[in-house]
Amino acid sequence: MPEMIKPKQKPLFQQKVPFYKAKWFKVIILVSFIIIVSVAIFLIFGMDYSAQTLEKTI
Repeated sequence: MPEMIKPKQKPLFQQKVPFYKAKWFKVIILVSFIIIVSVAIFLIFGMDYSAQTLEKTI
């Protein structure tokens, strides 16, 4: 029985490695996308805030 279990485990590990790599790749893309979106939102709100402060000073 242990001889039968060992060959079955090896292909499972081989399948898991690319799956996790794909998962990490998706996570990296998601994180980078979130950062870009947050930076864009911050810039837009920052511009609005600076415009409001300029209007107040004028």
